[in-house]
Amino acid sequence: MEKKQYYEKLDLVRGIAIFLVILGHCIQCGSGSAFNQAQLFFDDPVFRFIYSFHMPLFMILSGFLYGRNASGRPFWQTLKNRSLRLLLPIAVWETLIRLASLLRGGGFDLGGWLYSIVTGFWFLWAVWWATVACALIEALGKSAAKRAAFHAALVALSLFTPDGVNFSLYKFMYVSFLLGYAAARGGWDRRFDGARKDLYLAALAALFAALFALYRREAFIYISGWTLLGREKPLAVLAWDLYRTVTGAVGSAAVIGLAHRFAGEGKARLLVDLGRNSGGIYILQTFANVVMMKFLAGIGHRLWLNLAEALLICAGCYLAVKLLGRIPFVSPVLFGQKTDKRAVIK
Repeated sequence: MEKKQYYEKLDLVRGIAIFLVILGHCIQCGSGSAFNQAQLFFDDPVFRFIYSFHMPLFMILSGFLYGRNASGRPFWQTLKNRSLRLLLPIAVWETLIRLASLLRGGGFDLGGWLYSIVTGFWFLWAVWWATVACALIEALGKSAAKRAAFHAALVALSLFTPDGVNFSLYKFMYVSFLLGYAAARGGWDRRFDGARKDLYLAALAALFAALFALYRREAFIYISGWTLLGREKPLAVLAWDLYRTVTGAVGSAAVIGLAHRFAGEGKARLLVDLGRNSGGIYILQTFANVVMMKFLAGIGHRLWLNLAEALLICAGCYLAVKLLGRIPFVSPVLFGQKTDKRAVIK
């Protein structure tokens, strides 16, 4: 069996990304109910900066690691592994939430429970859909050309399917997953080790700055969506789909390149460990959003306060994941992974 190599810098990038996820949610949910209900967070420059690339960044890393480690495995093995790692925690957490409501005197709605599982923790579902689709295409297409054709057809088809039940997010994330997958299969990451690595990095940073200067409300997937069905201006929607995809990809590549260039092995240990446990932190911070919406309803929008909230939530979720991971079988069931889930490449 080929030995896998631990790639610490990917965990560093995941650590940065999960903190940005929490900070973005703190701007949205931790700035008071009036700020949230008016959707003023879409106009906040820090929020726009984070959302221009942070979820594509996570998805590109997922696609990259799949392309390096799991690509070529039997389809049913991939389906089983991903379902246990991604769907089992969703079902467990949504069940725990329903049981807690039942203990408080609430009723149990079977349909509502099933719907909450299907729609809850959307990013985990996005990774599941992307991985399963990619594994299925690998099983069907024995040549690179056939696989590329299948992927292109699926992306094209996604433009003519409804956006409901989070599918706009899944379709957008699928393209980012494919970019990471293609980077792994094509060895694109080696460009950051070449003689022109600084030139590539500078070009990426400059291009992202130019693209981000055009970022506004319509660029958010939550607003303009992904599908062309029923749209009065389908070309405008298609343009925003292309723009947000390119912006997310370039921004993600710039962050990965910066980490690769300036963060040496053995540095920023806390961020690296945050990255290793980013899956569990992502799950737990979802509940922090509910708490913020309930207890910070009257507070105003202040970036320094959002940063303090993010640091507190990040620290609390990180410690909770580490502590729960010490209990046998808890971490795989609640978070879909061992506590020490490190990014590895072959």
